[in-house]
Amino acid sequence: MAGVLPNAVVSVSAHAVQVNVNNMIYMVFWGLAVASNVRIGNCLGANSPNQAKLACKVAQLLTLSISVVFAVSMYVFRGVIPSLFLTERESIDRSASLLAIWAPFEILDGQNTVLQGVYRGLGKQKVAATVSAVAFYACGIPAAALFGFRLALGVEGLWLGFGFGTCTGSAKAHSLVSASAKIRPHQARHMWGSITRPPTKSLKASIMSSGIAEGSAFIKQRWIRWTGGTKPDLFQGRSLWAMEM
Repeated sequence: MAGVLPNAVVSVSAHAVQVNVNNMIYMVFWGLAVASNVRIGNCLGANSPNQAKLACKVAQLLTLSISVVFAVSMYVFRGVIPSLFLTERESIDRSASLLAIWAPFEILDGQNTVLQGVYRGLGKQKVAATVSAVAFYACGIPAAALFGFRLALGVEGLWLGFGFGTCTGSAKAHSLVSASAKIRPHQARHMWGSITRPPTKSLKASIMSSGIAEGSAFIKQRWIRWTGGTKPDLFQGRSLWAMEM
């Protein structure tokens, strides 16, 4: 889209710098999203919904702190960062303007990225995918076209539209997490632990029987390896197995 704007060379240059900066910052938030995904999934697997809630809060606060640092740095060094990529003064100034516009949206972008990881940990991948699709494709891209072309705001308008999509996705993700966090204790399993179930007696018996069968087969295989296929004696087989281990 930036390539068909007026003064396309400058617009594409500023756009490319912004994309590169965003990608580098995104890697940090992506790591936090994966960590949140794993931690919350483990808590729910251990049937500990309260620990899952705590992990979600910690992830959000940590993301907020880091994203504020990135946003402030992006604004303060908006005149320095483009010079690492560009040499022409006009392109550097345009990129600096774009960095200043996007800086506040970086906070929401970080929150949205990590909350996507939270929902993957909850086993609600469909919710995460739906929120992202609606926010960026149904809201962000049309808004970018409106601001960039219809209102003639140029490449800054494109990124304002992307920021609108980021705001939409972050707001929806926060509302869903807040709704899940305000549940009563007896509803915790349904909302935050719906994928966990205590093992039944039949499941325990099945696990125990399969473990015994696998252990017996393992001992038999060890005995055949030592004796060349003769009929195993249980006690002697255990002794030889223990010697090899």
